[in-house]
Amino acid sequence: MTYEDVIIGKEIDYRELQITPEMQRNYLEVLQDENPFYFEGDPSTGSIAHPVLILNHAFPAQWIGSFGEHIHAKNYVQFLNPTRVGKKIIARSKVYDKYIRRGRKFVTTEITCVDEDGLEVLCCRWTETHGTIEE
Repeated sequence: MTYEDVIIGKEIDYRELQITPEMQRNYLEVLQDENPFYFEGDPSTGSIAHPVLILNHAFPAQWIGSFGEHIHAKNYVQFLNPTRVGKKIIARSKVYDKYIRRGRKFVTTEITCVDEDGLEVLCCRWTETHGTIEE
């Protein structure tokens, strides 16, 4: 993939995922996060899925890696609503923007996630630089 091939607005990844209790437990053990919301939650609705775990599984790493060498420039993440462990998550990624600033090429990818009930879970804009205009 080259910078010139990037089309603003193009969907570049779609995936459905589900945060399982095992994924959640393993992630929380590594973080040493003992927040009861993530383990017990409300007895009637279950435990809350860790939002960063959702983002990690929704992230279009193959797309960003398709550029070869790149440097992370900035990101913006907004966790909008909690969702429960076990719910299906739909993650879509698209090219949000591309631009040249100070001689460097930048591409911003937007990742949005909604749960199976249509509730917006998160939005992330991830910007990478992909070389200079001389390259």
